[in-house]
Amino acid sequence: MKKLLLFFSFLFLTIQAGTVGKIAGQVSDKLTGEALIGVNVLVQGTDFGAATDVDGTFIILNLPPGTYELVFHYIGYQDVIIKDVRISIDFTTRLDVQMGESTMEMDL
Repeated sequence: MKKLLLFFSFLFLTIQAGTVGKIAGQVSDKLTGEALIGVNVLVQGTDFGAATDVDGTFIILNLPPGTYELVFHYIGYQDVIIKDVRISIDFTTRLDVQMGESTMEMDL
């Protein structure tokens, strides 16, 4: 009985493997090269996204295979949009992004 249960557990894991991919990378300041903490990384048209950690790194897991557009948003910096990011099954797509500062103008 234990062997049968073990077999079906292994079979289930095998069936689940190989259906999604992931995106990982680091976001830094264009001028200084310092890591940016808390950058919002959004996959347009989906509910997937992440925020960078103290090292400026992010990981977005369980993305179905396909082509996506990513938006990097951080207050005080220009948004960065990367189009045609290809996600493949069981593969990590690496994206390292540099963001430049922006000026904010106020009408008085």
